[in-house]
Amino acid sequence: MEPSDADFQKTIITPAAVGIADRILIILNPQFQELKIDDQDDEPEAVRKRLSAEVSKIVKKALILRGKMRAAPEYYEWVWAYSGMPFNANMEDLRQGNGRREVEWAVTPRIKVKETKESTVWETVTLAKVFTKKS
Repeated sequence: MEPSDADFQKTIITPAAVGIADRILIILNPQFQELKIDDQDDEPEAVRKRLSAEVSKIVKKALILRGKMRAAPEYYEWVWAYSGMPFNANMEDLRQGNGRREVEWAVTPRIKVKETKESTVWETVTLAKVFTKKS
């Protein structure tokens, strides 16, 4: 009997996503400190657990999407924002700061998908996730 998609996600994808998320947070911690991305009211362990859970969800979706993109790249379009680029409607500001209009650092690309290879209609899967600064 072949494992179901849910079994595969539970036994393979989710543990891999948690491990990758934890390693990403270890690597990004100095950047977070530099960009002053912290919750001063929370305990560091609580912040780490919250960030790990959030990043794990993103990584899990990314692993699933990566598999789909490798299987059928003609159905996907992804575009990375770059530092200094004007903030636009294809992006989500992770800082959520008012008046910030310029990309400082891109975390994920904007991804679009279409139903058939011949289709000209693209649906946005995710906006680019970015940190912005005042321009």
